[in-house]
Amino acid sequence: MNFIDARVIDIGNGNAVLDTAGLGRIRAPTRAGLAQEGVKVVAAIRPEKLRLSMARPGTGNAVQGVVKSTAYLGDRRHFYVAVQGCDSRSR
Repeated sequence: MNFIDARVIDIGNGNAVLDTAGLGRIRAPTRAGLAQEGVKVVAAIRPEKLRLSMARPGTGNAVQGVVKSTAYLGDRRHFYVAVQGCDSRSR
């Protein structure tokens, strides 16, 4: 699981817009009453919901990073990606 500190800056249509230090603004689904504008939150991003691509997608959340290493774990592979402004040791 990837945990990212953020602040809610907007809520609407079942989504919250989060301002993160290293990833910029990302949109995340939320339920009514779960988050409020201006509140600090921790966004949790499941690894299976991430996709690596050489080209930036035209829609959705996307950040630029550099693959630093990979680890083959039998039924899956871990990719260790450095993203400018994110410190992997912060959590």
